[in-house]
Amino acid sequence: MNRKFLDEVYKLKNSDETIGFYKDWSNSYDQELYLNGYITPLRCAKALETVNASKDEKIMDIGCGTGLSGEAFKKLGFNNIDGSDFSNEMLQIAKSKKIYSNLILSSHKNPLNFNKGVYSNSAAVGVFSPLHAMPDMVSRILKVAKIGGFFVFSLNDHALENPGYKRAITDLVDNRNAEVVFEEYGDHLPKIKLNALIFVLKRLR
Repeated sequence: MNRKFLDEVYKLKNSDETIGFYKDWSNSYDQELYLNGYITPLRCAKALETVNASKDEKIMDIGCGTGLSGEAFKKLGFNNIDGSDFSNEMLQIAKSKKIYSNLILSSHKNPLNFNKGVYSNSAAVGVFSPLHAMPDMVSRILKVAKIGGFFVFSLNDHALENPGYKRAITDLVDNRNAEVVFEEYGDHLPKIKLNALIFVLKRLR
């Protein structure tokens, strides 16, 4: 593995460049993140477990990539998971792991191109950044979960530099659309000293 994609991923400038980048990264993605101690999927799965989300009810894992997040959910006993991603190459790797019941190819223009009325919970692990999902997507992905369900997601240090993400959460809480039931700052990619804030929102209406 010669190319260090982690050195480049936060420098991408547009969605077309991003799609090509993840196509090139797909074959070495799991290995590079593993070598850098990628812990966020397990932290998100543990957060969902902490709030007592049912392990049998359906989860939509948005931006599932190669399935690292699905593997973490499965490891803790969540056994009814669908996934979506804009990278067909990464979805093929996720498919080979036999974690997901269904996998859906999405696009930047239509990131939520699936039936939103069937998921008790939603997840966006390592997804939020200006090139992947802007702050307005917090409320949109929350609504993938049913009322009373949970939305677990991460905001790494790069995303936290944009105040729009936390503002989106505050707006949801202030308008009584959601309740923050879990919040924890900690490791994301410890080998490169990058941290992340994990949230679980409960959808109220």
